[in-house]
Amino acid sequence: MANFTPVNRHIWIFPIESKKPKEKKTTILVPDDYKVAESPYKAFKVNGVAEDCTSGVSPGETIVVENSMVSEIELDSEKIYLVLENYVYGTYRG
Repeated sequence: MANFTPVNRHIWIFPIESKKPKEKKTTILVPDDYKVAESPYKAFKVNGVAEDCTSGVSPGETIVVENSMVSEIELDSEKIYLVLENYVYGTYRG
């Protein structure tokens, strides 16, 4: 685990892998460049919060964020994901 501390209202997050339901095998021909539409929102686990954050989220909570607002940084072959606190839609308890 990286020794990282977020600053400037950033939240350090980890993506939560979604559990996909078992799919039936069906053959359908689609164009080679076809991509399945995915939700623009994703759940993340909070790992750390900058001291100046006022959103009230804490490490260990699950938050919902728009995927395009997440920054991915690679340091020492580790990936660190950050989001600015005002891009958090809310917390999730499921």
